[in-house]
Amino acid sequence: MSQRNGSRGQAETPRALWGRLLKRAREACGFTQVTLASHLGFDRSTLAGYETGKNVPSREVAEKGDALLQTGTQLTDMWDDIDWYPPEYPDWFQDRAEMDKKAVRLDVYQTG
Repeated sequence: MSQRNGSRGQAETPRALWGRLLKRAREACGFTQVTLASHLGFDRSTLAGYETGKNVPSREVAEKGDALLQTGTQLTDMWDDIDWYPPEYPDWFQDRAEMDKKAVRLDVYQTG
């Protein structure tokens, strides 16, 4: 039987985990989305996108967030660990992509 740590029913993406860390730190400091967004230099909807994992923050946002929210280097360290732009193909396809890079000839066989 498989077991998940989360109760959300679906595994969270690294983007969503980073966003949740940002949201928790913001709430712990008593900032609203509007207040923190204005301190960081953008609007509330951009911050909401970061917190839900829909928008990709820059490293500068992570650094400023650490400074404003007094999180040490948590946001920046996690930002560094995340692959923000993963490949468009699934992990199991990696071997095929590597073979295609090395291919020197492609043969096609057809009947008829």
